[in-house]
Amino acid sequence: MPVLIGTSGWQYKDWRGPFYPPDLPQARWLEYYAERFCVQEVNNAFYRLPEASTFAARAVLERRGAAFCLADSPRRQTPVWRTADWGYLRLHEGTGSPHPCYTPAALDRWAAQLADLHGPDAEVFVFFNNDPKGCAVRDAVRFAGACRAHGLEPSRVPEPLRVSST
Repeated sequence: MPVLIGTSGWQYKDWRGPFYPPDLPQARWLEYYAERFCVQEVNNAFYRLPEASTFAARAVLERRGAAFCLADSPRRQTPVWRTADWGYLRLHEGTGSPHPCYTPAALDRWAAQLADLHGPDAEVFVFFNNDPKGCAVRDAVRFAGACRAHGLEPSRVPEPLRVSST
């Protein structure tokens, strides 16, 4: 099973240029996105995270065979638990340049952690929500490479792209 990599949303104006062709009408952005990624998370459905420290929630998840959401942000920490045969990781904000991009080392650490936690046969959904400046798309592409380096099979992602530092 692959590591399914996508972003949390697709209609970000500052993606025009780094990801979307400058002359592509916004009405065609989702189609363009879907040609390059095989998964997409609807961002507005994910505004409130449950308390990570609620062990009662973990017990419910285990009984239901559901996966606990891993989220990464300098202001938010979640425990790393495996409660199902699939996983979910949402990356919010890296410390790379430009902000909020992730550093290659951070992406490599997450790929290694997924490989250790789930192994090469698990289905894992990974969504990048660090959308300013096209960071989500750039980091999704880089993360796919990190997954390959750790023996995981990433889903399709676009060709590498450059993100402006401004």
